[in-house]
Amino acid sequence: MTPEEKRARNAARMRESYHASPENRARREESNRRWRAANPDRVRALRRRAKKRYEAANPEKKRAYQREYYRRNFERDKPRRNATSRQWRAANKERANSQARASKFRNRYGITLEDKDALLASQGGKCANETCDRTDPGPRGWHLDHRHSDGFIRGVLCGHCNTALGFACDSPQILRGLADYAEKHAA
Repeated sequence: MTPEEKRARNAARMRESYHASPENRARREESNRRWRAANPDRVRALRRRAKKRYEAANPEKKRAYQREYYRRNFERDKPRRNATSRQWRAANKERANSQARASKFRNRYGITLEDKDALLASQGGKCANETCDRTDPGPRGWHLDHRHSDGFIRGVLCGHCNTALGFACDSPQILRGLADYAEKHAA
């Protein structure tokens, strides 16, 4: 008989004796309880290992549990989540700001900050308005110009040109009229 067969036979006998009588079951459970009390670190390690194995084998169940837990405890955990977020943002201001900007560009315009930087580089590092040669974007940085009707990205503008275009409601007629007005009353 091989060692594996002996182990299997002994395990079968133990299961049999465990289920056969309540006294054996009680004695075995008491023995397990004592071992767990004497070895809490090993118990924690074994449980962690078993949990990792289960989660690796059942990722969809883990995700479903997490979603349900979050939904069920949303209101209860909200103050703690908010406080934790505030602390992290206070300790990591620069990173929080860059993540917020990246998220804004991804959600609002569907591009990354790298895409915006590449677009600016393709414009020669200056405003997309050909008559404006500003290489300094102004106090609020470079602005991604887009059509409001469909979100099409036209280019990267300096703060001054973006503000002018915004006040003109993206209307070429208004901008031409303002240009004519400025030329008419030039000194």
